[in-house]
Amino acid sequence: MMGVRNKMKVENIGKNIKQILDVLDMPQSTLAKNTGLTCAAISQIISGERVPSLPSTILILNALNISFERLTK
Repeated sequence: MMGVRNKMKVENIGKNIKQILDVLDMPQSTLAKNTGLTCAAISQIISGERVPSLPSTILILNALNISFERLTK
């Protein structure tokens, strides 16, 4: 059961990034520039095609100035 709950949180990462970008009125390209990730990588993370690595997650957290809990809720 624990694995299912964790999977759901991972699936929420992209949705939550999109929601935060919308609130901040920040384009994906700006997030890419601020993290050093490619636009394609950001797009894949947001769409759920890709799960960000821990280093990429930290870059995203710092660029958006949010907590890990906010990203995965």
